[in-house]
Amino acid sequence: MNVSDQTTIRPCPICGKMVDPGKERHTLYQCRNFLLELYFKEMNPARRIAVEKRIDLLNERLSLHGKNLLDT
Repeated sequence: MNVSDQTTIRPCPICGKMVDPGKERHTLYQCRNFLLELYFKEMNPARRIAVEKRIDLLNERLSLHGKNLLDT
């Protein structure tokens, strides 16, 4: 297998979603939506609080409030 045949899929440093930066557009709004999906699916209270803190940091950075998904 050629090195050029391999994809450059890597985790987003903000949300952890696996993204191919060369082929896929990934914005802060998409990071926020990904984290919100994790938040609403998470059953463990400790993990849910950790995800909520990450969402709050992104909300602050984007000047947003609440936990509603946004169209991207």
